[in-house]
Amino acid sequence: MRSWSTKDLIALKENIDKKLSHAAIGTILNKTHNSVEKTTQRYRLKDISLEEFKLKLERRDLKPELDKPEEYDTQKIYKRILVFGDMQIPFHHPDSINFLELVYKTYNPDLIVCVGDIVDQYAFSSFDKNPAVDNASREIDVAKKHLHKLTKFLKDVKICKGNHDERLLKKAIKAGIPGSVFKPLNQIYDLPDTWNWNFEWTFNTVLSPVHFVHTYSGGMYGVKSIGMSVVQGHLHAEFKVIYAANPMKLYWDAWTGCLFDKDSHAAAYGQANSNKPILGCLMIINGKPILVPMLLKKGGKWVGNID
Repeated sequence: MRSWSTKDLIALKENIDKKLSHAAIGTILNKTHNSVEKTTQRYRLKDISLEEFKLKLERRDLKPELDKPEEYDTQKIYKRILVFGDMQIPFHHPDSINFLELVYKTYNPDLIVCVGDIVDQYAFSSFDKNPAVDNASREIDVAKKHLHKLTKFLKDVKICKGNHDERLLKKAIKAGIPGSVFKPLNQIYDLPDTWNWNFEWTFNTVLSPVHFVHTYSGGMYGVKSIGMSVVQGHLHAEFKVIYAANPMKLYWDAWTGCLFDKDSHAAAYGQANSNKPILGCLMIINGKPILVPMLLKKGGKWVGNID
């Protein structure tokens, strides 16, 4: 049987969306039932849109030497994991860096994970732009200054790439610019080599492994399908932990909220939404998820504590 080409993979996704059986798809694509099933699971084709999948394949085929994840100890057990996401710097809440610093000092985590969208890259968005927002060069320069503040206490961070983190690369792909000419995000934003990027990470806790990803649309069904608990971001108004169990195991799915400033120009698209962003982060202590809200005073300033 032939290996899976890009054309094969797109056809597989299209047929999955048509809700054809694995056997039927195997016949169409000249693949075994087992190969169709495993490839569907590997790429999570039931949990991703066709457009997102095509973009993922385009990025893979360009083979840019960007942001290669480091080799890390898959056996190490972490007792205190700090997880945050969706800061969308430089459009983060003005007090969010101070908030994270207090959480860090209070809990002394042995692992720090960002579940994506640490930068906004508003200038590279495909949506209409607010003329009051800085141009691309200025936005990157301002983002660098705020990121530098984070690096003073967050020395080693594992980052899941989010849709905002990829905006510049997506623009390039659509324009036909080879990914090989791009700098890694660490170079663009002057970040240390100890800030490491990947689309997803899995780390061990005292209780069980936990999977970290920017967004995982499978919900609790998806959590059960990969056999471990999941932490994700992306949805600014979701700040919660949901539990489910089977006869053998307890699972949970956690959303980290965000640290985005709802009053920034970049947030104008959400002004009419009834569900507003919830600010906060997550601690995983001995395998148990604990939500840490960033409470605000009237007027939007942080209260200054996490008690």
